[in-house]
Amino acid sequence: MIQLETSLQNYQGDPLWPALARHVARCATDEDKKLLENLAKNPELREPPLQWGLKYIVRGDVMLADGSEITLDEMCDELGLPQLPYLEEMPPLLEID
Repeated sequence: MIQLETSLQNYQGDPLWPALARHVARCATDEDKKLLENLAKNPELREPPLQWGLKYIVRGDVMLADGSEITLDEMCDELGLPQLPYLEEMPPLLEID
């Protein structure tokens, strides 16, 4: 874990990647979670092709046959279902004997 922390502290690129690494490693800060959730809600804050991944893979947007798009939130609203969270807590690590 110390190597991960050192690597993340020395990283000079997009803060998305260290935040995502900490989230997957189950040691994300509140700031990391805010960033990840904000980028999922607002993929236009990044340039393509990252924007497309955030939009279609992370946020769950769907492109329809006519070229229009619908968000997962819009689908939930239309069906009267609760909207899904943009970021979920990572489950605890499995203990393996």
